[in-house]
Amino acid sequence: MNLDIQYIDGTKIEAAANKYTFVWRGSVEKNKVKLEEKLKSVIQDIEAQTHEDDMEIVRDELPQAIDSKLVKEKLSQLNARLKESDKNKKTAE
Repeated sequence: MNLDIQYIDGTKIEAAANKYTFVWRGSVEKNKVKLEEKLKSVIQDIEAQTHEDDMEIVRDELPQAIDSKLVKEKLSQLNARLKESDKNKKTAE
Protein backbone atom coordinates (compact mmCIF):
# COMPACT_ATOMS: atom_id res chain seq x y z
CA MET A 1 0.00 0.00 0.00
CA ASN A 2 1.38 3.37 -1.00
CA LEU A 3 0.55 6.37 1.18
CA ASP A 4 1.90 8.92 -1.32
CA ILE A 5 -1.53 9.36 -2.94
CA GLN A 6 -4.12 11.38 -1.06
CA TYR A 7 -7.83 11.54 -1.78
CA ILE A 8 -10.09 14.33 -0.63
CA ASP A 9 -13.76 13.66 0.02
CA GLY A 10 -16.10 16.63 -0.03
CA THR A 11 -18.88 14.98 1.99
CA LYS A 12 -20.71 17.39 4.25
CA ILE A 13 -22.44 16.02 7.36
CA GLU A 14 -24.83 18.04 9.44
CA ALA A 15 -24.17 17.84 13.16
CA ALA A 16 -26.86 18.07 15.79
CA ALA A 17 -24.70 18.44 18.87
CA ASN A 18 -26.04 20.69 21.59
CA LYS A 19 -26.56 20.68 25.33
CA TYR A 20 -29.78 18.62 24.98
CA THR A 21 -28.07 15.72 23.18
CA PHE A 22 -25.69 14.97 26.05
CA VAL A 23 -25.58 11.29 27.06
CA TRP A 24 -24.24 10.04 30.38
CA ARG A 25 -21.39 7.55 30.26
CA GLY A 26 -23.28 5.11 32.51
CA SER A 27 -26.25 4.93 30.15
CA VAL A 28 -23.95 4.35 27.18
CA GLU A 29 -22.20 1.48 28.99
CA LYS A 30 -25.54 -0.01 30.08
CA ASN A 31 -26.91 0.12 26.55
CA LYS A 32 -23.66 -1.32 25.22
CA VAL A 33 -24.04 -4.36 27.51
CA LYS A 34 -27.66 -4.85 26.39
CA LEU A 35 -26.64 -4.56 22.75
CA GLU A 36 -23.82 -7.08 23.19
CA GLU A 37 -26.23 -9.56 24.84
CA LYS A 38 -28.73 -9.13 22.03
CA LEU A 39 -25.95 -9.60 19.46
CA LYS A 40 -24.83 -12.84 21.16
CA SER A 41 -28.42 -14.09 21.09
CA VAL A 42 -28.77 -13.32 17.38
CA ILE A 43 -25.46 -15.03 16.60
CA GLN A 44 -26.53 -18.13 18.56
CA ASP A 45 -29.84 -18.22 16.65
CA ILE A 46 -27.99 -17.98 13.34
CA GLU A 47 -25.57 -20.75 14.31
CA ALA A 48 -28.43 -22.98 15.47
CA GLN A 49 -30.32 -22.47 12.22
CA THR A 50 -27.18 -23.10 10.17
CA HIS A 51 -26.55 -26.33 12.08
CA GLU A 52 -30.16 -27.40 11.56
CA ASP A 53 -29.91 -26.67 7.82
CA ASP A 54 -26.69 -28.68 7.62
CA MET A 55 -28.37 -31.63 9.35
CA GLU A 56 -31.26 -31.50 6.84
CA ILE A 57 -28.77 -31.77 4.00
CA VAL A 58 -27.16 -34.81 5.63
CA ARG A 59 -30.56 -36.42 6.26
CA ASP A 60 -31.72 -35.87 2.69
CA GLU A 61 -30.49 -38.18 0.03
CA LEU A 62 -27.27 -36.93 -1.45
CA PRO A 63 -27.21 -36.45 -5.23
CA GLN A 64 -26.43 -39.60 -7.14
CA ALA A 65 -23.86 -39.82 -9.88
CA ILE A 66 -25.32 -39.50 -13.38
CA ASP A 67 -25.21 -42.72 -15.34
CA SER A 68 -24.57 -41.75 -18.95
CA LYS A 69 -25.78 -45.11 -20.27
CA LEU A 70 -29.13 -44.68 -18.50
CA VAL A 71 -29.48 -41.17 -19.88
CA LYS A 72 -28.77 -42.39 -23.42
CA GLU A 73 -31.38 -45.16 -23.05
CA LYS A 74 -34.02 -42.72 -21.81
CA LEU A 75 -33.25 -40.30 -24.65
CA SER A 76 -33.51 -43.02 -27.25
CA GLN A 77 -36.88 -44.10 -25.76
CA LEU A 78 -38.15 -40.52 -25.93
CA ASN A 79 -36.93 -40.12 -29.50
CA ALA A 80 -38.68 -43.35 -30.48
CA ARG A 81 -41.94 -42.11 -28.94
CA LEU A 82 -41.63 -38.79 -30.75
CA LYS A 83 -41.04 -40.53 -34.09
CA GLU A 84 -44.09 -42.74 -33.51
CA SER A 85 -46.28 -39.76 -32.67
CA ASP A 86 -45.02 -37.91 -35.78
CA LYS A 87 -45.87 -40.95 -37.93
CA ASN A 88 -49.34 -41.16 -36.38
CA LYS A 89 -49.96 -37.45 -37.08
CA LYS A 90 -48.86 -37.78 -40.72
CA THR A 91 -51.11 -40.80 -41.33
CA ALA A 92 -54.08 -39.09 -39.67
CA GLU A 93 -53.78 -36.09 -42.01
